Amino acid sequence: MDDLAQLEGLTEDTLNSALQQRYAQEKIYTYVGDILVAINPCRSLPQLYSSATTQQYSDVPSASSVPPHLFAVAERSYRAAVRSSLSQVCVISGESGAGKTVSANLFVRHVMDVSQPGARDLQSPNGASIEARILQTSPILEAFGNARTTMNDNSSRFGKYIELCLKDGVVIGASLTHYLLEKSRVVSQPFGEQNYHVFEYLLAGVNGQLAETLAIQPGRHFRYIMSDPSPEFQSQWAALQDALGVVGVSEAEREEILVVLASILHIGELNFVGNSDGVSATLENTEELDTVCRLLSVDHSKLQDALMIQIMTMRGDTVTKTLSAEGCEWVRDAMSKAMYERLFVWLVEKLDKLLKPRETHASTVSIGILDIFGFEQFEENGFEQLCINLANEELQYFFNEHIFALELAEYAAEGVSAVDVSFTSNKDVLDLFFAKPLGLFKLLDEESRFPSATHASLVNKFEEHLSENPKFERARGEDGFVIHHYAGPVAYLNQQFLELNRDPLPNPVVEALGACKVGMLRELFGAGFQKDLGNMRSSVYLLNVFKSRRNKRGSVVQKSKRTSGGAGAGNNKRRRKKDSLFSQETVSSQFKSSLGLLMKKMGHCEPHFVRCIKPN
Repeated sequence: MDDLAQLEGLTEDTLNSALQQRYAQEKIYTYVGDILVAINPCRSLPQLYSSATTQQYSDVPSASSVPPHLFAVAERSYRAAVRSSLSQVCVISGESGAGKTVSANLFVRHVMDVSQPGARDLQSPNGASIEARILQTSPILEAFGNARTTMNDNSSRFGKYIELCLKDGVVIGASLTHYLLEKSRVVSQPFGEQNYHVFEYLLAGVNGQLAETLAIQPGRHFRYIMSDPSPEFQSQWAALQDALGVVGVSEAEREEILVVLASILHIGELNFVGNSDGVSATLENTEELDTVCRLLSVDHSKLQDALMIQIMTMRGDTVTKTLSAEGCEWVRDAMSKAMYERLFVWLVEKLDKLLKPRETHASTVSIGILDIFGFEQFEENGFEQLCINLANEELQYFFNEHIFALELAEYAAEGVSAVDVSFTSNKDVLDLFFAKPLGLFKLLDEESRFPSATHASLVNKFEEHLSENPKFERARGEDGFVIHHYAGPVAYLNQQFLELNRDPLPNPVVEALGACKVGMLRELFGAGFQKDLGNMRSSVYLLNVFKSRRNKRGSVVQKSKRTSGGAGAGNNKRRRKKDSLFSQETVSSQFKSSLGLLMKKMGHCEPHFVRCIKPN
């Protein structure tokens, strides 16, 4: 049976049994009402996606006239957009490794195919068709935003929303938006996992004079890369360069991308050793810094000071502080993460600009495809898993509202007696995060305001205000907490919640990179980019982070001798820190805002759902 909603007694057991039987017959697609269930075959099935198959699903009279298929959903979305002039959205969801990214790519390909010949005839200034440019964005974003994990060799470490813009049934352009890049992966990866693909492609693909210029000769090992790149990545590197050229990234821009990537690897090689005073450090390999400065055309002393010295203004006085080896390493990694994050943002914005329609039309409609990170649960879950799982909670709520709640409400409004359908709403989990004034994100931001706050104080605050909520509990025997998500309980034990939410980058680093001679970096660290990112850049906070980390061994920085008396001095000082720390948004606030905009945009579209499943 192609549509399991037609089963007389549809239960979890009968659903699983029917899906297993169809999967054994290589029928990976199954309908459950309006939902397409797609089980990852974990191998290539080219016959399922041939040009003949595309033709088979083009403008079919009804879904029941052809077997279930992803192309059928793409076709239905396309025809609905053309005939009704209403924007559509396809939500592709599922756990990591379930095949969401491949499904999204196939969905886009089918819409481009049935939109022909118009999409193929629209040429860009570089001669490539709009179809070619849109299709080439996928390998680019996968190279820069995907990585090998324990669950998936090509795991998306960011969320992607692409809108295909149509006029008179022809795709005339596209728009790209991304969400929450996992930038911590740039400097460290869990055991058995890798950095972003593009670094492995770079090390495998660059050779000869270029490798010598970038100082990444074959066999060179880097701290940020867990293992030697596979020789097969040479062809991936060449394909990436071709794709960047097709979409319209200039040769000069591609060269600067190379420089930024290579510089990040070399920054990771900087070694700092602590001095006997316990509060300062020495750079052990100055030749590595020489390489970074040569590649970036940045002043050597200015960059070294930015890495090893903090300058802060307190009550009108400028105070210079040295950092310990640990503090220097923290700044080093923060700089690497910031460079990669900004490069990724620049790349997405560049692709978006290159793909946008040349002209806007009142009659233009869109088909949105959401390919977002799946629900995650690892041995150690942290801030990024919390945000990823929250995004999946929002999608589950959107799914429930459209599949169940709105349908039942429509029955009631029409006076139709509907069968009693029970479903579990996850609104209470969203309320746990977003409730005012004591939602989890509000409490996280509040605790992030205080430089002396610790992970323990954060968990204590959560427990104080959220312990009565059945969706929250303190982790037993651990300094962490448990959230009871729609997909099951997840323990969050990672200690870096406050640090990742604040996301600081010292101003001297911003100034040093913003003054370099590499045009892309000047743009990435210019005032406009600073404002757009909205990340905190408080030296006051950064100094106190290092101090709190080393409170058992002495301060990383030397305290200023200047003090002021009066009973209210301490409170005034605390208030000034609070105000300066939070003149810009935290990561959780930004994520909440962008997630809200995404859900609002999707709410204005007619939805289609593809649920991807990873087989046991």
